[in-house]
Amino acid sequence: MDAENFGLLQSVAVGWTNEMLEQLLVKYNKDFQKALDVLLSDGPDKVKESLFSHQSANIQHNEVIDLTGDDNDSEELRRAMEMSLAGPDTQFPLRPETNQPVQKQQEVTFGPSNRAPVSDWAMTVADTSKSNAQQTTEEQQMAEALQLSLAESFKTAEQDEVKLENPLAREPTSGAPLAMYTEESGHVWAALIMTALLQVPQVSKALRIISNMEVPEDIPSNVGQLMSHAASQDLLPISFLVDPSYFKGYPTELLRLSDITSMGAPTRTLYIEVLDAIQRCLNRIEYPSPDVKMNLYTMYIRAQRRVFDMVAEKWYPPALTTPEPLEGVVRLAFAQSATYRDDIRQGLQNQAVTNEGNAILCHSFCDPRSEIVAFELANHGYGAQGPIIPDTINIGQYLEENHEAFLKGLELNRKTQVAVDALTKIRLGLTQHNGNDTAKDIKTSLHYWEHVALGRDDPARAAVIETMVSKLQGALKTLETEVQRVDADIQVLQARVAAVDSEFLPFNYRLRAIIMGSGPGTGRNNIYSYMRDLRNNDRWWKMTNNVVVTEVPKEEVFDDNTGVLLGGGPYFVIYSKDEAVELMEWKEETVSTIKKDLETWKQQGTPWVPVVDGQKDVNMQPPPYVS
Repeated sequence: MDAENFGLLQSVAVGWTNEMLEQLLVKYNKDFQKALDVLLSDGPDKVKESLFSHQSANIQHNEVIDLTGDDNDSEELRRAMEMSLAGPDTQFPLRPETNQPVQKQQEVTFGPSNRAPVSDWAMTVADTSKSNAQQTTEEQQMAEALQLSLAESFKTAEQDEVKLENPLAREPTSGAPLAMYTEESGHVWAALIMTALLQVPQVSKALRIISNMEVPEDIPSNVGQLMSHAASQDLLPISFLVDPSYFKGYPTELLRLSDITSMGAPTRTLYIEVLDAIQRCLNRIEYPSPDVKMNLYTMYIRAQRRVFDMVAEKWYPPALTTPEPLEGVVRLAFAQSATYRDDIRQGLQNQAVTNEGNAILCHSFCDPRSEIVAFELANHGYGAQGPIIPDTINIGQYLEENHEAFLKGLELNRKTQVAVDALTKIRLGLTQHNGNDTAKDIKTSLHYWEHVALGRDDPARAAVIETMVSKLQGALKTLETEVQRVDADIQVLQARVAAVDSEFLPFNYRLRAIIMGSGPGTGRNNIYSYMRDLRNNDRWWKMTNNVVVTEVPKEEVFDDNTGVLLGGGPYFVIYSKDEAVELMEWKEETVSTIKKDLETWKQQGTPWVPVVDGQKDVNMQPPPYVS
């Protein structure tokens, strides 16, 4: 026990014995600050009454062994041990007040204590209605994830089917995506990525360009199908397409998956394949100027290695440059820590600059020609939150022409962060001592010497009080001044970092789609997507069960952590340049063909359902792009 602290307690609790003060500290787990606060707020007399009143209660005799007393009351504990170890023939001592032996072990009964009630031990009825509300977010997510996992494990093929309603319920002008229903549950993930691509303005524009300028026979089948899908979305009042043949051209092993953790690689493969096919069509078109040529590209990063002296902070001549080919998708990890939430932007920076040993620095550059940027995300399973997926990403600092300035800024930021960490440590040392708030402790002591301390009539005592007040006031002022200085220094350093980042011109990409997994499975109920409205950046759509499209608030898109605890969460994210994209009209031939085919199909009178009573309707003859 700190003698100075104990002396301060003695000066406040006048008339208390040392044993009484020790019992007070025991009650508050030897927390000196808490005990002092109680004495100052309630007064010594009131605290003494509440703490020791039960000990003066009139106890006749202990027929019941009472183990609810203070820890230092060893008599009751001794009796309890003696009774528990006694046998049938044990001779018990005489009871002093009656001169009779204590009852035998078999006569001992349990019952209520005759101790006077103590308010501190009062029991309250638990409010179970709040238990669910008080569940942590992580507990709720785990419960939901386990339910989804169990449902998927015991699901039958019939339960995986979705009852399709009449699709003629969507207005083309609503902006809602046109769902692509596939009868094969294992193809749902592929349908989601294809539908999401149509919500990327640059892809939609490219399909219109190809439709108006290419000869139909020269268009690859996957591009032609996607083009028909896009045209139907713009022209037809239908809510989904039924297309069991859409994915026939893709390898079976690519389309049949059983584990959510394996979704990223095939999604990346399919995404690259489709965009490459579109780009090949675009490359065959003659443009009036290279500036207007569309360059989708499936990715924008290429690596370059140079020898860098990290001590001298300069490149070794000659520079070693070995450019590597463009890759398909940026691959990043998340949920790598239970306490830290990963950020896509930080992942980009980590890919842009990679230390190899102490001298080799591998840095990657963004290709500004790329219209689209995609991310394949891998869940490492150490956290309950998905990654931070920002609405826009500025890649200006990652352009090749800015890489020297970027590296200098990165080094400056590193040094600045070291300085910030040092100042933060100094601030913590100033404001905390032994886990307590230093300023609060000083203020508590100051309150005592200013308002509680006795003996002011004694000149010597008054001089001591005045000296203590003066010292404490000076210490408090010095502490507050020093903390303010440290805070100001930290703000200056943080402003310096912000200034470095703002030197690069904005080169923004806007989020277009997120594809999610809610659990370990890959069935129709396990994966879904969020898509930004093609024409309205403030609207978001959610597609579930491969066919249900609903509008959702923006907050849901960015706060959804479903499935992260079971290895799911977001696994594929698409961005594209944040710029106005003018979408040309479909050519008249395309419009008339699609509308004519739809009317012909509707006249057959066949419900728009691919399965009727468990059997395919052989009389159904939908047009090619929906069959």
